Amino acid sequence: MPPHQGHLALWRFALQQCDTLTILVESRPDEPISAEQRKKWIEEEMSYHWANKSALKIEVLYGNHPQSPEEHPEFWNYWKEILGPYADKATHLFASDDYGKPLSAHLNLEWVPFQRHTIPTSATQLRQNPWQAWPYWLDSVKKDCAKRIVLIGPESTGKSTAGLKLSQHYETPLIPEYAEYWIKRKGISTQNLQYSDYDQFLKGQKASRLSMATRANRLYFEDSNALTTALYEEITFGQIRNQTLHLAKQDAPDALLVFSPQNAPWRVDIHRLSEEPNRKEFFEKVLNFSKQNWPKTKIEIVDSPTWEQREQQAIDHVDTWSKEWSQAPFLEWAHSLKHQSSTTNPLETPKAPTKPR
Repeated sequence: MPPHQGHLALWRFALQQCDTLTILVESRPDEPISAEQRKKWIEEEMSYHWANKSALKIEVLYGNHPQSPEEHPEFWNYWKEILGPYADKATHLFASDDYGKPLSAHLNLEWVPFQRHTIPTSATQLRQNPWQAWPYWLDSVKKDCAKRIVLIGPESTGKSTAGLKLSQHYETPLIPEYAEYWIKRKGISTQNLQYSDYDQFLKGQKASRLSMATRANRLYFEDSNALTTALYEEITFGQIRNQTLHLAKQDAPDALLVFSPQNAPWRVDIHRLSEEPNRKEFFEKVLNFSKQNWPKTKIEIVDSPTWEQREQQAIDHVDTWSKEWSQAPFLEWAHSLKHQSSTTNPLETPKAPTKPR
């Protein structure tokens, strides 16, 4: 399971009291998320909490190791051999659970207990009800596991206004369309865009999402994505580059609100073409592409006759999805995180102890 605020509190507690801290991440076959992914989350989170005097090391323990004395007749000696190389370089063991006392005795380390129950969460709670336990997730985990809802559609269909309404209603971020900001700040005419601009649209949109998604309240909204960039690249140059198309296929959100041009009058502004483009064709391309390339994405159309009704229609769709997500186990929340780790190190196969050390 993912690291949570209880773990973070323990690590920060330890950092204040040692010169070098080693965090061990166990790789087990029954874990839905790889040890490498969990290590990455820890590295990202701890980068904000390093004490100047401390050196931080994060190591992965490969192997299918016993988790309780009932699983192995020489349980403590088993772990003494596994952890021996780390213990030989250490003086203290920081642990909040009861195993800290016997384990430290076998490793000849001083146990430093931590009162973690002041943060009322556990891996079990995260696993059983990730929706309710959300406040205790690490920001680095939230960024990757929050439900991402993309708003997409042709111009002048109300998606940007609806996005602001959704953000306020659910008290969660709206990632704005980076291309619009880039064009506005650079003072570039849409008729003079170059491929280099579209490259920046793709990079800027992704960077904006990753920088703001840590603030997500279980879900968040994004005004456009790589598919938007691909379709406008086609409008500008008459074709979509292979690399742009590849990125669009990979950029599948958890859910998609597609705004229809039906019942939506065309409105001209400084960043739009003076003549109305073929919005129906754009809309149909969005639907066809998303259905063909994003099979796991939930898709709903927003097509009510008034702007206010469109906003409510979008809220109703999100409410339906939220109810379903609130009852989903953590494994479904982390569906995009492939479990690529093995119980063995790809470079070296560990030897499990067969007798007391």
